[in-house]
Amino acid sequence: MEKLTKITINNPFNPTDRIIEQVDYFALQPLAKYIDSPVEVVMGLNGHIVTDLETIIPKSGDCITICPVLEGGEGDNKTILRAIAMIAVMVVA
Repeated sequence: MEKLTKITINNPFNPTDRIIEQVDYFALQPLAKYIDSPVEVVMGLNGHIVTDLETIIPKSGDCITICPVLEGGEGDNKTILRAIAMIAVMVVA
């Protein structure tokens, strides 16, 4: 079976706190298929932030990075927490 690399960042404030694994590649399935988190996440594909998780389809051998967006706050606070998660995805990738 074909594989891709999945990096799950557990703590966006500490990008070294992560799990790196080889997972099965699901042909023609969007990035959303690889998310197993109950919280909002920021996702990267081969080092690039991806916002359309329902239509972007990775290829076998690609690297996806998943980072949770921390809970708390509304408006500007939520934007800051999302930005931290995006930075963490870029650092790891």
